[in-house]
Amino acid sequence: MNKDIKDVINSMDPPAAEKRKCYEAGYGPEVHYDCAVAQLTLFQMLEEAGVNLLLNTTTIEPIMDGNKVKYPPFMLSLIFLIAN
Repeated sequence: MNKDIKDVINSMDPPAAEKRKCYEAGYGPEVHYDCAVAQLTLFQMLEEAGVNLLLNTTTIEPIMDGNKVKYPPFMLSLIFLIAN
């Protein structure tokens, strides 16, 4: 788990994560966390970073311009919708 997400969910009140000793030989500490809280926090962090997240998007082959991608796969469905 990334340090940034751990810091955010550890700083919540009450904390949504807990660092514990791992009892398996050869491993460092474990971080136990609430998956739903971590997922929501990650989505919020992506939004703050300006990431346009497209969930449940069907991807197809991109349109290429030589060896460069002209339109990424998810853009094709948007272009199709706009054109029709």
